[in-house]
Amino acid sequence: MHSQATSQSENPASRLVAGAALFLLMLVSVCLLSLRSKGRESEPHHCTSHGCGHIGCAILEPGSDPALHAALESAHALSRNPGGERFYTTNRWNFAPIGEGSEISYSFVPDGTFVPRMFPSDPSNGDTSVLFQRMDELFGDGDVMTDDTGLWKPLFRQAFDTWERATGNTFVEVPDDGESYPAAAGGAGRGDIRISMREIDGVAGLLAYNNFPATGGDLLLDADENWANPFNDFLRLRNIVTHELGHAIGVLHICPAGGDWLMEPFLNLNFDGPQSEDIRGAQSMYGDRFEPNDTPAEPASLITPNPNVSDPQLQLNTAQTYEDLGTLFSSDNDYFEIGVPPGGTISCTITPTGETFSQAPQLETGFCGIPTQTSSLIVHDLAFEILPSGGGAPLITVNDAGIAGPESLTDFVLEDGGLYLIRVFVNSTLRGTENEVQLYDMQVLLSDGGIDGDLSGDGCVNALDIAELLSFWGTADLAADLDGNGDVGALDLAIVLGSWGEGCD
Repeated sequence: MHSQATSQSENPASRLVAGAALFLLMLVSVCLLSLRSKGRESEPHHCTSHGCGHIGCAILEPGSDPALHAALESAHALSRNPGGERFYTTNRWNFAPIGEGSEISYSFVPDGTFVPRMFPSDPSNGDTSVLFQRMDELFGDGDVMTDDTGLWKPLFRQAFDTWERATGNTFVEVPDDGESYPAAAGGAGRGDIRISMREIDGVAGLLAYNNFPATGGDLLLDADENWANPFNDFLRLRNIVTHELGHAIGVLHICPAGGDWLMEPFLNLNFDGPQSEDIRGAQSMYGDRFEPNDTPAEPASLITPNPNVSDPQLQLNTAQTYEDLGTLFSSDNDYFEIGVPPGGTISCTITPTGETFSQAPQLETGFCGIPTQTSSLIVHDLAFEILPSGGGAPLITVNDAGIAGPESLTDFVLEDGGLYLIRVFVNSTLRGTENEVQLYDMQVLLSDGGIDGDLSGDGCVNALDIAELLSFWGTADLAADLDGNGDVGALDLAIVLGSWGEGCD
């Protein structure tokens, strides 16, 4: 496709058309997504920018206007943010400081609202939104008197939920007053992100496009598409919308297009939702779902309900794993509140996560450049401490594993009981960048200090505990790893057998 676009641009007439299209491209900030017909799962996703100000992204199916294709390719040039991040981001919603999430509202535009031509290559000159009519038609029973929004709105909600779990953002649906575009985002009568639908270019061309935060973050879907494809719980709809909402919060593309990340220049239906590098990009702007928890005065509680996260409350004698947490700055601290009875214990493991993969810039052609190897596992060397509630001198510091290794503490006794803090911090920054995310998982087990080997928690060491141990055999589960060596195996079985019958009288 590159050679085709180049040959087109060598023709003077084509260059003139391409130049005119490029001029128009510089007026807006949008991102478009399309998919090939006949069930193809991926298609080139072009981005355009001008200097350091990102303008937009486009995906075109084969057979699109060559002049437009050449204009999009010649206009494309992505610039990396300062600091050398291994992901691309543009402007963000700035309701909160960088590294912290915001409450971002969204609304579904009522039918009859005029949606103008929102992108220079948009074949439509604008039309009224038919979102409710079309989606009810696709998902409902055909009865115009029936409210069928409960059949399709939850699929959009799932797309918002994936970014909500990946970041510190929360997304709230609000009514939309039907104000014609362009209308101020987040006005009294509408959401920050407005979702509408009208005809764009017919079936299988441009499926959707999305503005970036600086230009409203609005999402437009093509009414001619079949959004009700039920494959894998409507994965096609959800991944397209989730990808576009990534642009709506300021995440750009990841290269090369190896089929690993949601935000690559190619749509991929082989996974569901954001992957690790997509999450790192979003967290570089908004932090993880427990933010803000940067001070001992404002910890994220693991033992009381938290309306901003879906993680269950931490229970005594039950290990809980928290995935896709992240540190951003070299001075970043993540504080978590826990509680145990007198004589209780804590076991905790902090495991840095990441991958070694190829990284490349997205070129002016719209395709990915020559890749180089990088690793998201060695951004920060992490450590952690157990502190009294409210802060103060650490009771213990765990910093033994070195780069990329899991830091682990087993059965540390908290004699007085009560509330304590886990502080996860950056021991050293490995890549020399200030604004890059190190993802990690945290597993925590709080124990009431009961009998060694009583894995079932019934107060008696018996066959139930053997069965519980065998169910975790070969894993690193904190609850079953009784000797704390990082592996559930024969040594742990020996502890259970050594306590056999205790508490059973």
